[in-house]
Amino acid sequence: MSFSTWARRRLWDPILAQLRQGLSPRGLAWSACLALACSVFPVIGATTLLCLAAGAVLRLNHPVMQAVNYLAYPLQLALLVPFWRLGERLFGAPRMDLDLGRIFTAIRTDFPAAFRFYGAEVWHGAVAWMLVALPLACLAALVLTPVLRRLAPRWREAEVKG
Repeated sequence: MSFSTWARRRLWDPILAQLRQGLSPRGLAWSACLALACSVFPVIGATTLLCLAAGAVLRLNHPVMQAVNYLAYPLQLALLVPFWRLGERLFGAPRMDLDLGRIFTAIRTDFPAAFRFYGAEVWHGAVAWMLVALPLACLAALVLTPVLRRLAPRWREAEVKG
C-alpha cells in the first residue's frame, strides 16, 4: 500500500466523514491544532489521555483528535529531548544525562529515587511544552479556521458530486 493510499484512508477520509456529519471548519481547526499540541507532550504514553481530556473539556472532535495524535507520534519522539533541554534552561537545572542504560538501571535498582531524579526533568519539559506548544496551537487554530471556512464549500461540492 502506498503512502498516499494509507494517508487518504487513515487521515483524509475520516476527516471528510466528520465534516460531512456536521463538524464545522472552526471545530476541525481547533480539534486538529490542539491535538497536535497534546500529541507532542513530552511524556510517553500520556498523549491519548491528554487529547481525551482536552477534547472533553473544550468539546472538540475526538476522532479527529485521536487521528492527529496517532499520526504525530514520530513528532513526539523527535521533540522529547528538545522540550526537556528547554525546560532545563528555563529552570536553570543542570543538564541531565539521558543515557537510556543508566535510566533503566536507576529505575530497576531504586524506582522512587529514579522517579524523583528524572521526574524533575519531565516536569521541566512539561512546563516548556506548555509555554511553546499551547500558544502555537492556539495561533495555528486561529489562522487555520478562516482557511478551512474557505475550503468548506468545496467539501460540500465534492460530497454532492461523490
